[in-house]
Amino acid sequence: MARIIYGYKRVDPVDIVAEASCPILFIHGEADDLIPVNNAYELYEASDNPSDQVWIVLGATHCQAYNTNPVGYIDEVISFLR
Repeated sequence: MARIIYGYKRVDPVDIVAEASCPILFIHGEADDLIPVNNAYELYEASDNPSDQVWIVLGATHCQAYNTNPVGYIDEVISFLR
């Protein structure tokens, strides 16, 4: 529908990750009820970059990683950026 109305093309995140030239930190909520946590692992495995990391936030629902564990979130991001 979005493609018809707005002209958006379907994008497969696995394809995008495979083409990325920079490291990616995949953050996913363990209790996400919209997108299965396994998707984070699929994206991580699709990447060829050895610097990529995946962090699963225990108890976090969809888009609530920071709110669930703000200290851990900041620590993980800073560690990744170093």
